[in-house]
Amino acid sequence: LKKLKVVPKKKLGQNYLIDYNIINKSLTFADIKSDEAIIEVGPGLGSLTSPLLQSGAHVWAVEIDPILIKHLRHTLLVEFPLTFHLIEADAVLMPLANFLGDNRFKIVANLPYAIKIPWLEKILTNSILPEAMVLMVQKEVGEKLIAQSGKKTFCAMSIFLQSMYKLGPTHLVSPKCFYPIPGVKSMILTLRKKNNPYQFQKITRNCIRGFFTKRRKQIGSLCRKHPNEFKLKNWLKYLNNQNISHFTRPEAIEILHWKALDKILNS
Repeated sequence: LKKLKVVPKKKLGQNYLIDYNIINKSLTFADIKSDEAIIEVGPGLGSLTSPLLQSGAHVWAVEIDPILIKHLRHTLLVEFPLTFHLIEADAVLMPLANFLGDNRFKIVANLPYAIKIPWLEKILTNSILPEAMVLMVQKEVGEKLIAQSGKKTFCAMSIFLQSMYKLGPTHLVSPKCFYPIPGVKSMILTLRKKNNPYQFQKITRNCIRGFFTKRRKQIGSLCRKHPNEFKLKNWLKYLNNQNISHFTRPEAIEILHWKALDKILNS
């Protein structure tokens, strides 16, 4: 970083992983095979990118920092011209790093803190889903993604993600593994696509997100004040038949009942 005269940018969530034990942990969780297609977000200096390429994988990476792009073009792109595909872009706008293949792919990334949820929403609404994801995220975010119903951390993204992916190994990561040292802990999540992943329709996703922005309100009250109140009455009847009170809060409702909402709203 000193050689490149790079000062980590807080607004981009740039905290560089400097512990190779953690990098190896991500690689082990990802179970990379030769010739596999891997997407990486925010390759930075290439500390994760390099071992991914050395494993024989084809890596598509998206980086927003022009100095780091130049560095990667002069190093890894020269070393791996046939298997390293690098674009300069905002990962939220190009979440799959311009990967155009229709074959299976995985995502392995130390996600910059600044992009996590908007980027993940783009991934989960894409027509082609990754077979697996090994993601380094802020611990607080990771706990929300894997939270079960009934927990205060259970949220809309918990529902969307867990409807498509099952949780594999996780690993807590100390702030001391990064430079500069962030003020939060991190977590590696391993997510593997379910045999029959369930993608919610847009109207339902918006509805669920709206409910969770008012998570302290009861579900009956939320439905009565919603533009789709007519259809939501049918969902309330369904919940009643499942012995779920209208006084229940969104965080206490299990994922299978949100799937029922999706079917009702889109019928």
